[in-house]
Amino acid sequence: MVLRLLRKCHIVSICLKDESLIVKIIRKLIKIGMIIRLQKYIEENEEAGQFFSTMDVIIT
Repeated sequence: MVLRLLRKCHIVSICLKDESLIVKIIRKLIKIGMIIRLQKYIEENEEAGQFFSTMDVIIT
């Protein structure tokens, strides 16, 4: 589920440059307790790490 959301975020950000949607999705992940998995995915995936590096405040 998290990986699918991340892929969708990535595509949306490239196509629409709409970071507010990504922010909403990350906040939803935090609320449903999946932020730990998201952080682990980012640590293991260099591309995702670069993608989310501009959103450190939201992730941490």
